[in-house]
Amino acid sequence: GGGQRGGGTKVAAGLVLGAGACYCVYRLTRSRRAGPGAGTEGAASARHGSGPAGGFHSSQWSNLDAHHLQKLLHLLEFTDDPLIQEQALVTLSNSAAFSVNQDIIRKLDGLSVVGKMLSNSIPKVKEKALNALNNLSMNVKNQGEIKVSTKRGLERKLT
Repeated sequence: GGGQRGGGTKVAAGLVLGAGACYCVYRLTRSRRAGPGAGTEGAASARHGSGPAGGFHSSQWSNLDAHHLQKLLHLLEFTDDPLIQEQALVTLSNSAAFSVNQDIIRKLDGLSVVGKMLSNSIPKVKEKALNALNNLSMNVKNQGEIKVSTKRGLERKLT
């Protein structure tokens, strides 16, 4: 019954994440062929140390479309697998090093999705959520929303 359903959810989440990763790699290799001017927004963030890690060039994370970010947020919201949560948060954190993605993530209600991960019992998931929120907080509009949602979260914990 229920145990099998949870396993199926993990498999589905893994497949979605894998498919998304494959598509991102495809997009990244395609953008490299497009030339040196492709996807350079966010280069200043990368120069100041807030850019993505893991061997990817800074412009690659700025090429994620809104629907990719939406899928990552849905995956983060609906999976209980801490490894998938960590990977989704790392990807969101890297993409949030670019102002265009900071705006998209905010408009997709991503601040609250990432913020909810702070109450996760797994320390590594909390750490990755804090990293993502740190990158997202480089945006003034995001700072205001993070402040409000943090205050609400604290009020809920105290009542």
